[in-house]
Amino acid sequence: MPLSTAAKISFVSLLVVISYLAFSPAPVQIQFNNMDKINHLAAFASLALVGRCAFSFHAGWLFGLLTGYGALIELIQSHISNRFASGLDLLADMLGIILGLVCYRLMQPWLAKLGYFAPLAKVNK
Repeated sequence: MPLSTAAKISFVSLLVVISYLAFSPAPVQIQFNNMDKINHLAAFASLALVGRCAFSFHAGWLFGLLTGYGALIELIQSHISNRFASGLDLLADMLGIILGLVCYRLMQPWLAKLGYFAPLAKVNK
C-alpha cells in the first residue's frame, strides 16, 4: 500500500474516531483539570500531522478546514446532553493544529528521505 493511501486511510479513521468521541452523549469524565483540553490538543495535532502527510494542499487550507471542523464540533456539542460548547476547546484545537503542522515541518527531511513524500516537501518551499 502506498504511504499516501495509508495516510489518507489514517486521516479518515481519525476523523471517524474523533467525531464519535465528540458527538457521543457520554458522561463527562475528567481525570484531572484541563484533561479535556489536552485531548483536544492531541486529537487536532494528530489530524493536522496525518492530514498534511495525506494531502498536498497548502497548510493554511488544512488549518482553516480543521478549525472549521473544531467549530462544528463545538456547535453540535451545544445541542447534545452532557456536552457543552467551549471557546477554550476551540482554542486547544487550533493550538493542536499548529503543533501538528510544526511536527510535520520538522519531519519533512525524514519524510523526503522516504522518497514518496518528496513532492510534499516541495510544496512548502
